Order: sequence, then structure tokens, then C-alpha cells
Amino acid sequence: MADGGRGPYKETGADAENRFVGAGALNPENRPGEIVCVNAANGPTGPEKAGVENEPCTAPAENRSVGPAAMSPRAQRAYALFLQGYNCAQSVAGAFADEMGLPLETVMRMASGFGGGIGRLRETCGTVSGMVLAAGMLRGYGAPETGEKKTQTYAMIQELAARFRAANGSIVCRELLGLAVPEGTPQAEARTPEYYRKRPCPRLAAEAAGILEAYLAETAGETKAETAREREAKTAGESEVETAYVG
Repeated sequence: MADGGRGPYKETGADAENRFVGAGALNPENRPGEIVCVNAANGPTGPEKAGVENEPCTAPAENRSVGPAAMSPRAQRAYALFLQGYNCAQSVAGAFADEMGLPLETVMRMASGFGGGIGRLRETCGTVSGMVLAAGMLRGYGAPETGEKKTQTYAMIQELAARFRAANGSIVCRELLGLAVPEGTPQAEARTPEYYRKRPCPRLAAEAAGILEAYLAETAGETKAETAREREAKTAGESEVETAYVG
């Protein structure tokens, strides 16, 4: 993934001093007045990072990192959760906790082991795992299933993964980080300015949440139709049972 010193940021056009949110997490306006710089000295700047001065962005427009104001609502939430200290998978899944109808702490515990490419193994990116966890909760199935529902769920996950891969070049943690091999240790890194300078993780969390949010909106009508069909089938089945019982 490395190229000209830009590493995994090649796909979004961000340079070494302006790495953050990619286009997949943005709303259509992508307003140029809502820019947040990320520099080597201070990490992310702006109101979302308490105590750090919001320095002016002097990078060319094509290399600027777009801040929370230009993201979709769920992308903003994932971005903010990551900056609070949650891992990549937690940040994405947690952004949908209210829609899942679960307490935030419950979702964070469920997603906690997926961080760092599954327990820092640098395999499937934690933001993708968090996206999959949330998608399964919101659009998956809960009963033993071998047919259409399972196929539909797998198709949904493959579509989400394809969108993430198209935006970032990979869904594998070590490739996104530009690592030749995993670090070989479970020790988590401290969230220092250097950490934020070198990592695409806040951007990827926002991107994954934005992808899932867009997908859910695009397919909302299909889900309502499917729910109506299921309700009708259930009602018909109950009616048949009642008729047989009366008879």
C-alpha cells in the first residue's frame, strides 16, 4: 500500500500531515469551509479534540482532511467514539447502538475483541468487523437458517465489504496500516499525538459507519416490504392453527 511516503493514505489523497476522513464518510456537499487539519505535532485539531488549538489548515484543498461537520450523523458518531478512546470495531458498532436498541456498554463489550484486526492480529479491519456486527444486528437473522435469509445476509455483508474495499483498497488491517507483518504483541498503543498522526483509524471508523448508514437508507424500503411479508405469513400460519384447533 505504501507509495511515495504516503502509505495507506494514497486512496484518499491525504498527505503525511493531513490524514483523516475519506470521501466514503462524507455527505454530498463536502463543504470546503468545514476543514480540520491533522498535523504531526498535535494530532487531530479542532473542537472534537479538547485542549488542542484549532490551527488553520494550509494544505492544498485536495489534501485537506474533512472534519465531523461534513460527515453523515453515524460517521460523526464513530469518529467521536474513536477519539474518546474506543477501538476501531467499538467505534463503528457503538455508532449504531441506539438503532440496535442496546445499551452502549453492551455493544462496546460485544465489539471489544475485534479491535486491531481481531485482537491486534491485524487481520480483518476492526472497522469492518464493527460494521458487520451492527449490520447483522439490524438486518440479520436470529433463528436457525439454511436458506434465503442466510444468503441475503451474506450478500449484504459482501456488499458492505466491497464498498469499504473500493474506498480504501483493502479490508485487511495490516494492509491498511502499511505493515509488512503484524507486531506480534497484544500490547495496545497509547493514544498519543504520534498515534493519531500515523494512523488512518479515525478516518476508517467514520468511513465504515458512513457506508453502513448509506446502505441502510438505500435498502430501507426492501426491509419494510420483507417485514410486511413475514407478518402476513405469520398471521396466516396462526389463522390456520386456530382453524384446525376449532375444527
